[in-house]
Amino acid sequence: MLKGNDRKKPVTQNDFPQELVGMWKVEGLTYQIEITDKSLYKVIGQATYSFVDPSTLKITTETNKIEIYTKIYGEPNSIIGVWWCEEQQLEIIYRDDNTYTITDKDWSDTYFGTYSITETQIETREVRAYLEIDEDRITWLRPFAQANQGTFEIESSERWHYRCDEGWARTYFKI
Repeated sequence: MLKGNDRKKPVTQNDFPQELVGMWKVEGLTYQIEITDKSLYKVIGQATYSFVDPSTLKITTETNKIEIYTKIYGEPNSIIGVWWCEEQQLEIIYRDDNTYTITDKDWSDTYFGTYSITETQIETREVRAYLEIDEDRITWLRPFAQANQGTFEIESSERWHYRCDEGWARTYFKI
């Protein structure tokens, strides 16, 4: 078992722990996580979508949660543009280069990523954090929000644990 504190020096992007790189499922959560060798932490989402009318987008998440978005700017019947979900207080900007930005007004968080679509499906790869590691400490530097910090332990090539300084913990399982 490799513990985070088995590392003796600060980790740079070039020597990010390869044990953490890959696709992961988090215990208790429905979405997948990708950690790249460039130490990016991405959330992968899959949903179905349809146009209720030319300026209303219905997204059904993988947990069957329905979100309704109203187009603020852009061509009707196109996912490209600026969308607003009143219930979730979310603004999403889908661009024609398959990038997007999502701003959560309740949490004052902004995330970005890439998306791909078919006639009814949308998959997103949302950058949630850049990971920095120093011995057994891990810091989740989020693009537009406060950083999370804690410790990590790699139990095996198939499982690792994160313990946040705020008292909560997560276990990651290799997919």
